[in-house]
Amino acid sequence: MTAPEKRVGDDPSVRRPESLRRALDRAGALLDWLWRARGEDLHHLDGEEPALFVGNHSGGPLALFEPLLLAHLARRAGVAIAALPFLLLHEIMWRTPLAPLLARLGAVRASPDNANAILARGGRVLVYPGGDREPFRAFRDRDRVELGDRRGYVKLAIRHGVPIVPIVTTGLQSGFVCLSDGRSLAARFPLARLFRVGVLPITLSFPFGLWLGVPPPYVPLFVRARVQALPPIHFTRAGERAANDEAYVEACHRIVVHAMQRALDALARERRAERRQGLHATLDALVDRFERWTGAGARAGLGAEGTAACSDATVLALQPAPGRVSRRSRPSLPPRAAA
Repeated sequence: MTAPEKRVGDDPSVRRPESLRRALDRAGALLDWLWRARGEDLHHLDGEEPALFVGNHSGGPLALFEPLLLAHLARRAGVAIAALPFLLLHEIMWRTPLAPLLARLGAVRASPDNANAILARGGRVLVYPGGDREPFRAFRDRDRVELGDRRGYVKLAIRHGVPIVPIVTTGLQSGFVCLSDGRSLAARFPLARLFRVGVLPITLSFPFGLWLGVPPPYVPLFVRARVQALPPIHFTRAGERAANDEAYVEACHRIVVHAMQRALDALARERRAERRQGLHATLDALVDRFERWTGAGARAGLGAEGTAACSDATVLALQPAPGRVSRRSRPSLPPRAAA
């Protein structure tokens, strides 16, 4: 009896590090131009020990490029290509013509069987528990970690006794505006149920404007992406029994989310400060250009030079000639001595 043939996306051995290296060489300049991205503490991705990497989604349809952006920044930080984890990818991507390419780049179908198999062999896995809902959260919540009711990632780490390495991303969500995630619409839409999509968002982006449903990849404007890896979180219990303890799983989930939210808040504050500095620099440049165009700066410079020259001439005129002592400079005697 022959073993059943694996579907595309269910075989991690298809991964080709050289394919990922070529993809990063071609897409690196584009990623830098689009997002002006910067990574922090990405050395936590390096190593060979098994671990579960947990990230937050950001950016709507561009959330598909987050793993590629992470790999690009990690490679820039000196992390080896072979150390990058396998990516658990949503089912909808395996129904597209890109499926064979995604498998060579290191993606696998998001399923408990595939995740358990990789960790059981001592591998490393990257998962985004927010799924399809977190990328389309409301614009006002763009800097919030919203993993919903997903707890499977915590059970996976506890079951295999591996640490969780949180990874936070911010900035991509600022490139478009999500007015509503449309969960109620998706529940009534047959095509959304077919592709296992729980949202039917209403978004506003460039150049598509107002859009119902998942929009095509938009053009992110005025975006500064920041990615940070946090230190590994080790849990005190492991094994199947601990993974089935709902109270313990919930406590571990809150620890992970709290760490991610603190890091995300700090990155958001840094981005806002950089945006203000950039705005001030832009305004200063506009004022300088206006002064050069009107000649106000040149006249101000000439006036300053004339004032300086006049001051120098006045000082020279007031100084006594060599060999002469002015009356004002002669020392006066005390009254008694003069008498």
